[in-house]
Amino acid sequence: MTTDRERHQAEQNEAQAMQPKARLMYARRIADGFQIAMEDAQGITHLLAVKRADEPGLNMLGEDDRSRVVAAVLAAHRPDSNHDAA
Repeated sequence: MTTDRERHQAEQNEAQAMQPKARLMYARRIADGFQIAMEDAQGITHLLAVKRADEPGLNMLGEDDRSRVVAAVLAAHRPDSNHDAA
């Protein structure tokens, strides 16, 4: 059984997770995945090489941007994919 404090903490964590910490600036296809640039809330640009759809660094992005990158990565891993999905 969860306490009120645990339930409150879970609600706070969920609300915080829904707020994007960074926005996607671009996604560029590289040999074995994608290079993405994202800008965080302080205006700092981060570069990330994304080779898998479950890359932990993608958690900085909002849900829409993260979904776009994940879809591009998954499309790039399809055997018939020769194009830039982002």
